[in-house]
Amino acid sequence: MVLKKMDKKGEKLFSIWWFIIIIIIGLGIVAGVSLFYSSNLDVRSLEADALSSKVVKCISSSDGINPTILESNFDIFSECSLSQSVFDKGKYFVMINVSNFFSGESVIEHSFGNNAFEKNCDIKSKITAVKYPECSSKSVYVIDKNNKKYLVNVLAASNYKGGKN
Repeated sequence: MVLKKMDKKGEKLFSIWWFIIIIIIGLGIVAGVSLFYSSNLDVRSLEADALSSKVVKCISSSDGINPTILESNFDIFSECSLSQSVFDKGKYFVMINVSNFFSGESVIEHSFGNNAFEKNCDIKSKITAVKYPECSSKSVYVIDKNNKKYLVNVLAASNYKGGKN
């Protein structure tokens, strides 16, 4: 009889500690998830840099310049495997300027996305503007099949701040 009373006390004591441990673990999980999702990460500059790198790789290769870039109806979406629906939302911009390497004379210029970002990038380079898009500019020297030399400047901008914004 005495043994049975001690077992019940142990079970009650054990169950109280068990619930306290469960509550502590639950609070830890809730705190961790809320801290993770409340942090504000800004990856706009990384997105702009990745976008400009992808466009540079698309229009230039070891063989030279992609000949379709020199056409007025160049379609960056099919040529570079970019999604047009993403650009239609107005959060991205790409400008490609192809110029003669020696004279600097512009041969052709293409722009895709939110055209206002071109001026915003110029302003952002001079002042600190938090709400303006992050920009990335890359230049590459390329030749065509006829050994004509071009300088290709790519300006990419991103103002996509994530799911909350």
